[in-house]
Amino acid sequence: MNTLQNWFLNLAGRGERYLFGLTLAALGLLAISQLLMANGKVRYYMNRVEFLEGEPYPVPSLAEEEDCWVELALEGREEPLEVLVNGEVYGSLGPQGIIVHVRPGDLIEVRGDTGMARPAVVRVVSSSGLDYPRCGEEIVTYGDYDLVGWAIPAGGGRVKERP
Repeated sequence: MNTLQNWFLNLAGRGERYLFGLTLAALGLLAISQLLMANGKVRYYMNRVEFLEGEPYPVPSLAEEEDCWVELALEGREEPLEVLVNGEVYGSLGPQGIIVHVRPGDLIEVRGDTGMARPAVVRVVSSSGLDYPRCGEEIVTYGDYDLVGWAIPAGGGRVKERP
């Protein structure tokens, strides 16, 4: 063998010894840290998540939830439809209409048994504090769950800092 091969074999042997030693040291360090983390007080000081547990985190939110509502009217049928907000029955929508009070992000739906022959038309008559659903929108429903819209506050629901 030539000198370069001997030099490389010696280097590889020493490298393997150091690598093996480093691996054993890392495994030992891992075992020690796991044993330490089993102790609650040590974990409180070593783990950043545990250290911050229970601390209030300042996040922006809606400054005040204003009174938002949507007025719906039913056209083309006498029997009422159910109005649902977030999947729960809010009230009954008849020919006289209904005002639905919502919070930003609420889901507004209607359902009822209309029959396939004559669909009902639900119209958004007016709203307050909301960009969507818009006034004048019409939803044609055949009785299944039909989406009126998500309650999106005026201004797109921008969040403001808490005072």
